[in-house]
Amino acid sequence: MQGRKKFAAKTAGQNESTKGTVPDAILKQARKSGQLNLSNREIKIIPDKIWKINQEIPEEERNASLDSDEKWWDQTQLNKLILASNQITSISPDVQLLQALVVLDVSPVFCEIYRICNQASLVVYIKGKLHDNEITSLPEAIGELSNLKKLNLSYNKLTCLPSEIGNLSALVSLMIQHNQLKELVENIGKLDKLEELDVSNNFLETLAASSGSLTSLRKLNASHNSLRNCPAGVAGMSVLCEINFSNNKLETLPEDIGKLGKLERLDCRYNHLTKVPTLQSCTRLKELYVGYNHIANINPDEILCLSSVMILHLRDNKIARLPNEITTMTVLERLDLSNNNLSELPYRMGNMNKLKSVILDGNPLRSIRRDIIM
Repeated sequence: MQGRKKFAAKTAGQNESTKGTVPDAILKQARKSGQLNLSNREIKIIPDKIWKINQEIPEEERNASLDSDEKWWDQTQLNKLILASNQITSISPDVQLLQALVVLDVSPVFCEIYRICNQASLVVYIKGKLHDNEITSLPEAIGELSNLKKLNLSYNKLTCLPSEIGNLSALVSLMIQHNQLKELVENIGKLDKLEELDVSNNFLETLAASSGSLTSLRKLNASHNSLRNCPAGVAGMSVLCEINFSNNKLETLPEDIGKLGKLERLDCRYNHLTKVPTLQSCTRLKELYVGYNHIANINPDEILCLSSVMILHLRDNKIARLPNEITTMTVLERLDLSNNNLSELPYRMGNMNKLKSVILDGNPLRSIRRDIIM
């Protein structure tokens, strides 16, 4: 029997001799391309030469390098810096020297390894993090990066963000999930170009009151926190398409969430909600997840607002009666009502032609019409 093969995930161009270091050849290439990938190199301290990669070359060095293939005047300003999966604990204020930076990524690298064994027709798929950085704070100078569009700080140990983060006027994507944040700075509301915000898996009890000023935000993920309430003014985020509030401690949602006319997906599973949110103006809503809450009653008005919904997730609540208005959801395809207190279903549900899946396990139903379950 053949021995098992060992697989080692490596970043391109990396070997044991370069771990923890930044070879000059990589910097030379970065000055040509404007992109520098230093992921998974066991770097603990970012060398000063990274921050000064595009600084003007002294006169004596210019003369000495004229015969080389690297001309100082042909440099491309660094616009993409990836420091993922190292052992970095801090970022120098000198980060402000990288004025052309568009992407800064200090998140972990997720490796994907496939192994195919022909004899057994076996495919093994492994996905996991190579390493996390451990950055605990950001320098105030981060706010000087006026061209930065994507900032990924996920899977670090940040406990707070500097207020200067609100100065990142070009920022489109901010990924700060899996940190140790207890609050968000109010200046975050100044990021009027921000389209994607992920603050999941932190210790947040509320979102910044200024969040409603994020007028370009399309995706918000605040799942797996300790949110007890959401700030009023959420309607200011008028182009929101996706909201994930799952796995929090929410008892209610702000009323003006029902004014989000472009909302397509709302996930509020695993909270303490006692009612289905009234989403009167959410005419594009396709998916609504409010399972694993404390909902006992559903009002007809709450259902009448859901005419565009295709997936409705109500499982693991305390619902005893489903209103007849459920039949107005003419495009509904999937309905999960499992583990509630339903003893019967509306008679006309059998006429819901689009309905493909109804899950009813864990209910004390006396009988179910055949045309509903078939």
